[in-house]
Amino acid sequence: MSPNCTYVLSADTSLSAMKCGTAIAGTGDYSGKKFTLGGVTINTQAGQPPTVEATGEEIPAGVTHSDCTYTFPSATLKMCHHAQVLWNAFTLAGDGCYLQSASYQAGGTISRATKNGETISYDVTEGQLTVNLTILQTGNTAPTVTPGSDWVMTSPLNCSNPDADYPSWTCTLSRYLTHDAQAGS
Repeated sequence: MSPNCTYVLSADTSLSAMKCGTAIAGTGDYSGKKFTLGGVTINTQAGQPPTVEATGEEIPAGVTHSDCTYTFPSATLKMCHHAQVLWNAFTLAGDGCYLQSASYQAGGTISRATKNGETISYDVTEGQLTVNLTILQTGNTAPTVTPGSDWVMTSPLNCSNPDADYPSWTCTLSRYLTHDAQAGS
């Protein structure tokens, strides 16, 4: 079972203390089951309410875990229907340049050790943050995007329609997360 859910914001929301890799006990219909948060996607866009999508995986009963987790940075999402800058990921400059959409992904890769096809342990690796931006240029100056501290531009600014009245630009930034300290280390 790979549960996921999407929330549409109807009020300002603070997201904090989210951890990828922590075992979470199920409740209600899922009592007796364990799950782990695999990732979170936050979508902000002009003209649309922000959405938050969480994805995870079921962890079989009796499975061990190395306690390797990644804590996602906190973010305050405004209910406004605008693209938003989160996690101090970047700054945008350029006369008449506006953030059209910003999609933020936080997550890790869930790895499994198996014996005879059954999962006997799991861990989370490769904790990473990724941001995909679309920028609208309404002035004469092309946009510049400056990555925040510890961020890297993994896909440079690219104009998809340079002859349009209002060109669109896209880019991608990423940042690796440091895993949380393990118990006893």
